[in-house]
Amino acid sequence: MRTSRWVLLPGATLLLTLFGLVLPQHAGPVALLAVVAPYWYALLLLSLVPLAVLRRDAFLAAIVGVASVAAVLAYPATPDAQRSSTPVNLGLVTWNLHGEDPATVGLSDALERWQPDVVVLQEADDAALTLLPDGMVPIRRPDAATPPGMLIATRLPVIAHGEVQPAASAWDRPRALWLSVRVSGELVTVVGVHLSFPMPVDSLPCPYCPDRRDAQIRLLADFVRERQLMGERVVLAGDFNLADREVGYDGLSFLTDADRSPTWRPIAASWFPAVLRLDYVFGGDGIGVVHSAVDCAISSSDHCPIHVELALIE
Repeated sequence: MRTSRWVLLPGATLLLTLFGLVLPQHAGPVALLAVVAPYWYALLLLSLVPLAVLRRDAFLAAIVGVASVAAVLAYPATPDAQRSSTPVNLGLVTWNLHGEDPATVGLSDALERWQPDVVVLQEADDAALTLLPDGMVPIRRPDAATPPGMLIATRLPVIAHGEVQPAASAWDRPRALWLSVRVSGELVTVVGVHLSFPMPVDSLPCPYCPDRRDAQIRLLADFVRERQLMGERVVLAGDFNLADREVGYDGLSFLTDADRSPTWRPIAASWFPAVLRLDYVFGGDGIGVVHSAVDCAISSSDHCPIHVELALIE
């Protein structure tokens, strides 16, 4: 039986995957394939395998099968985060509200359920301020990242606050706000982030060019290391616009990734499951993860909130 032209699709995908294994790419079609790999390969299996059976095309079926095996080897499932048995010292919630009304998106329910010490919000308007628990000190920047801006708030006494590298060329606008608090006698700096979208219009015709975002990741990593050298413990939280299968993720591999659950969905509806990891909580030296949860049912945003309980460890 003559092989159909459909074999070109899994064949090209297989070649791109093998190329990515040998030379991992931070930009371009190979990098984009790494982001969407699980869903792209599932689509190949669901569509081309029945086609191969109907056409009795053994070669097409074989190429799809080999490509799928390569995907499993190239893009393995991420391991679960390690847990600490130390008593909880700090509770934190991070959430991209997608610019929606915080009263209807579920913010009140999340804060009442988890009662965090620190709240990190992206695309949050002034209405979010009215829903914060009494006693929380807010720092809001309406000009930060994607409108209507960013908010970081805490019930703990604020020692200092600011933004990461405001003069660095990688920051097209403020995208990383930090505050330092005292936790059990130790200084802890929490950085709320909302990094650049990795497919900017000004990068066309490049299909996937996260250069600006990756530069921001490097600056964040430098900030964490500098603070740790000063004896501080550091937590990063927010919307990184970064998939954990990308090369850019390696720039934060020296930190503890608190939760490995997907947090983003293409449809902003509570019934639609999350499909990608774009939101994170990272802990630096001396930060352990006691508990974490991603609750997509509570959210009608395109992002799901992450709740973590952290411990100070030696």
